[in-house]
Amino acid sequence: MKRAAILTILLIVPAIVVAQQLTDLKDRPFTNKSSFSLFDPARLKMNQSYTFGYYSGRGGSGTVGYYLNSIEYTFSNPLKVRFDLGFLHNPSSLVSRNSSVSKSGVIVPGFSLDWSPASYFHFRLDYRQVPSYNYGGQNGYFGPGFWEDYR
Repeated sequence: MKRAAILTILLIVPAIVVAQQLTDLKDRPFTNKSSFSLFDPARLKMNQSYTFGYYSGRGGSGTVGYYLNSIEYTFSNPLKVRFDLGFLHNPSSLVSRNSSVSKSGVIVPGFSLDWSPASYFHFRLDYRQVPSYNYGGQNGYFGPGFWEDYR
């Protein structure tokens, strides 16, 4: 019975993998463009990234993970809007039961508006909200404990 199940899996998996050819993507269902549309998928770009970091210093050590999802839409040739949504968290707190760092992460939003009507003029309105403290819970340079002695 085990052999039959393994043989079935070995025959089905290559068939699924072969069915996902890159040439099949040319026949997308939204290639027919209408004359009027509020949303054009061809003008939409989406990027995701994940950054992992390790820090060590006087107060201890830890890890930081940052997932960023960026969605950019081009309204016209000189006008672009981008929304960023990031999630900052401590990956090591997932495996450590005695972690002093909160297990929940921090949402980091962002917004950008780019307008370039000519080759010599570029206007950008950019908003980012980032935590002003050392995320690992240590009293770093931006932490409240560092400035307590100087009040």
